[in-house]
Amino acid sequence: MTDEEDTLRTAQRLRLVVDRLRRVVRQAGFVEGLTRTEEATLSRLERVGPLTTAELADRERLRSQTMGTVVRSLVESGFARKTPDSTDRRREQVHITPAGLAMMVSVNELRDRDLATLLERELSAQQRSQLAETLSWLENLGHRK
Repeated sequence: MTDEEDTLRTAQRLRLVVDRLRRVVRQAGFVEGLTRTEEATLSRLERVGPLTTAELADRERLRSQTMGTVVRSLVESGFARKTPDSTDRRREQVHITPAGLAMMVSVNELRDRDLATLLERELSAQQRSQLAETLSWLENLGHRK
């Protein structure tokens, strides 16, 4: 195998491991009052800011009607709000509310605790130390342009 093939295989393994870990952590703890889809939608709004329902549907790979139901539920729960789009009054922007941000703090804390428990249970202290060092390298990669 060439260095290029090794690097490609490593990149594929990394992507798959990150995806698998994300699923394991999401399955570990249920957040009272939120479906998985609502959690993912709030998370996206927290990360990227206001989006239309159609944009959310596209980014979450859902039908517009399905996302409309999700958004309606989030609005009714007080986790999101809608405002008219500044460039097209026929459309509405969906925003995360302070209650939605507070919910995401709780969700993230739960997910972090679940992952920490998994790391403690499955990895030795030396392995956790090696993982921390590897994460430093990956964080540096993420900051490069």
